[in-house]
Amino acid sequence: MDKKKMVIVGVVAVVAIIAGVFLTQKNQQKITQDVNQQVISTTDWNTYASGGWGYSIKYPSNLYIKSDTQGDKFPGETTGDERLPKGLATWDGGQTLIISDKEKMGIQDIMPDERIHFVITTFKLTQAREKNQTFESYFKDDKNLSRITMNGFDIYDVINTNSEGGNGVHRYIVKDDWVFDLNGQVYLKNKQISSDDLGMIKKIISTFEFTK
Repeated sequence: MDKKKMVIVGVVAVVAIIAGVFLTQKNQQKITQDVNQQVISTTDWNTYASGGWGYSIKYPSNLYIKSDTQGDKFPGETTGDERLPKGLATWDGGQTLIISDKEKMGIQDIMPDERIHFVITTFKLTQAREKNQTFESYFKDDKNLSRITMNGFDIYDVINTNSEGGNGVHRYIVKDDWVFDLNGQVYLKNKQISSDDLGMIKKIISTFEFTK
């Protein structure tokens, strides 16, 4: 084979290799996208409805739930416990719901063996309003904060990694003078976290809606 033919064959081989690598990467990207876009069905999920707070939310039937667990006062109530989280002048609300993969779940703290821990808390931004602060400045420590408007409500989403080795999703929904804090955490086992668990947390959050 002369030098000219050898050069042509070499060029063709290089092109074939590059094309093969490109197609392989393309297929891998498609597989990744397909996995990320998998639809999580809520057909067999349970629904929890809070009459006092006027919301409902769905959750997988294999998880456990506790409601009205901590200092919970519905809007307009004058009796009940009042707990004052740091940074709030008044708090006519409370921890209204906990969802966990463990029946013996943590109330104020996470239990060591919990993998999934989801909480809905309600509170007022009294102090922030008095200081004429925006919601963004109130949560300025949450670096991955994004704001959207959905069905007329201001919604703030936060993706975070905490110091205890878990990953989670926060959604703050502002309704009138109230903030509904939806906080779902997935805790690591063997330093690995399942994308299915995070996807489930996001799906739970997406099913939240006001009923009044």
